[in-house]
Amino acid sequence: MHFILLFNMPLYSGLILTILCFLHILHIIKEVVMEGDENNVRKYIKEIKIVIKEHGIFFVQKAQDEIIQLGINTTIAKEIISKLEIKDYIKGPIDDDDKRFRQFKVWIFGIEPINGVLETYIKLSDRRDNQRVVCLSFHTAKSSMKHPFIKCDKIN
Repeated sequence: MHFILLFNMPLYSGLILTILCFLHILHIIKEVVMEGDENNVRKYIKEIKIVIKEHGIFFVQKAQDEIIQLGINTTIAKEIISKLEIKDYIKGPIDDDDKRFRQFKVWIFGIEPINGVLETYIKLSDRRDNQRVVCLSFHTAKSSMKHPFIKCDKIN
């Protein structure tokens, strides 16, 4: 009831509506620029390829277990991650779901199915373990994933 009374007040209703619209627009812009910027994604993919080549990749235990369940090993998983392309990008950088690692951002990729019907979900952290790329997840996706750059060219 207080909400209705507040918006019935002519002086505040226009101002509040303007502020809410502005905040909504800022949120949309942040998502588009931060999470969906093609140049940032291309830059990140190039960076992880260089880091993997020079320093390697670290698979957390959960990711190692998931890789085994897919019937492959970490060497094959490393090759797959080294060949990621812009079309494989799903989203990121975003906060990790795991509250212990909220200070780090994660990037999500989806590749062709490995021994399954759905795509393979790959989650990489922007944190480094002795300069290595960190893979947090590598498993069959729980549902289909949206690829915002599916029609983009391959990364050089």
